[in-house]
Amino acid sequence: MTPNSTLADIWAELAEKYSEREAIRFKGDSWTYGELMEKGDRIASALLQIGVEKGDRVCIWMPNCIEWLAVDVGIARAGGIMVPLNTRYTPPEVEYILKFAEVTTLFLVDRFHQLDYLNIILGLCPELETARPGQLNSPRLPALKNVICLGEDRPSGAFFFQDFIELGREAQSSSTLSARQRSIQADDPAKIFFTSGTTSFPKGAVLRQHLWKNMMAIAERIQIQPEDRVLVATPMFYILGNLQLVFAPLLKGACVHPVERFDPELVFQTVAGEKCSILDGVPTMYQALLESSRLDLFDLTSLRTGRVGGAPISLHLVHNILHRLHIPELHAMYGLTECTGVSMATHKGDPPEILAETVGTPLSETQVRIVDPETGEDLPAGQAGELWIRGAMVTSGYFKQPEETGKVLTDGWFHTGDLMRQRTDGYFEFIGRSKDLIKRGGENVSPPEIEACIFRHPDVEHVEVVGVPDEKYGEVGVAFVKPKEGHKTTEKEILDFCAAHLARFKIPARVLFIDEFPQTATGKIQKFKLREQAVPELKAGKGGEQ
Repeated sequence: MTPNSTLADIWAELAEKYSEREAIRFKGDSWTYGELMEKGDRIASALLQIGVEKGDRVCIWMPNCIEWLAVDVGIARAGGIMVPLNTRYTPPEVEYILKFAEVTTLFLVDRFHQLDYLNIILGLCPELETARPGQLNSPRLPALKNVICLGEDRPSGAFFFQDFIELGREAQSSSTLSARQRSIQADDPAKIFFTSGTTSFPKGAVLRQHLWKNMMAIAERIQIQPEDRVLVATPMFYILGNLQLVFAPLLKGACVHPVERFDPELVFQTVAGEKCSILDGVPTMYQALLESSRLDLFDLTSLRTGRVGGAPISLHLVHNILHRLHIPELHAMYGLTECTGVSMATHKGDPPEILAETVGTPLSETQVRIVDPETGEDLPAGQAGELWIRGAMVTSGYFKQPEETGKVLTDGWFHTGDLMRQRTDGYFEFIGRSKDLIKRGGENVSPPEIEACIFRHPDVEHVEVVGVPDEKYGEVGVAFVKPKEGHKTTEKEILDFCAAHLARFKIPARVLFIDEFPQTATGKIQKFKLREQAVPELKAGKGGEQ
């Protein structure tokens, strides 16, 4: 690997170095690195055969499966730009991204988990019923020409996945593919990840070919070894699943074990059956594992480490993960889609308090600054400000949105919008999103600070705090609390607990109890939905007891 290596180069190097090692195992199917490369190159050759040009956007709309990875490799080897689609997207969301990203080629499954993807795409492109494969002409999606379907059914205008692989086999000896790969440069776009839309309609963050440097950094931070077997329960359309959980381990010669969807028993079965050594997820995924009645029925002692990110984590949850899931160590992570997923992580041997209180330290080749969000001036350690990040992992911008790009990039520095504080030990504390700060009567109130306080209450399993409009103070905080199973508490008890630990202006105006938090497909809490729920309940004066 050299500083100018592209993803096409990296896959070739991995196939040569780890040719006979197992790369991926899924539902009993297994491919070595050499076999993965062979299938990826067949897909790449087929893409060239159907007219895919360097820089064309190629979309993957599939659940976790072994073919997902082959298509990802094939797109990289063909010089295309991979655009993953959330498997839970509705037809309008699918149409928006396919049209906005000018996707020319779509890989999809016919059906998955009671969702009929063929029916959705036919609703958008009825011309698929009568077109010939590779010759789609859709007024609604004018850029889309090729549809490749994995499954038992397909419209006449789509390729069967296996037929597409055979098309690539026939063209594989061509020198055209090698010429295409030589034309790819390290600064060229490689992937476009559309943000999850927790607060607004998604924007497409463009990541460049040298994103592998960040994957190598996270692999080295958590010390991935070729002997590791990594469970992938996070969707591969999500940046965590696609890069941190799949690509990063493969850079070290490890084996990845995707499961089709997140289900606690499926996770337990895979860890126990395949002797997985690494488990990753967001806090809500870990919480679901811990709440499962099946937890104690499986041998999870093969696990040696875990990673958790996507949201702050309580000390209580850290202890439960370490002890009840039998994971000897845990790494907390911080990152954003626009910065290739992970920019900071804790270190091996860090105690539970560090995992709960901080997001670790920057990865290698990651430059960070804490700045005054109003002036952009650097702030000293110990003072909270906005985190800016620069390095190979940073997006080159939002696809086709120069104005939005200009708002977040300054001389290569990405303005995260997250408030951080660097401690004297060098670790960074996450304070909150700058736009999530509650402006109460002229005071800035940080929701994570209130959440950290309420987390310490013995009856609380999880808490989220949001700001809502208020006539008197401009804005006030509302806490959504999920009590521990079998525990009861009241709004007054929670508010009294806050009063004993927080300044008066930081105490939430109300406490609302909730059984389940609204989440994205990747397990992130959708705070905007909590705000929508809080406004009428605040006016109605609801709180109560659980």
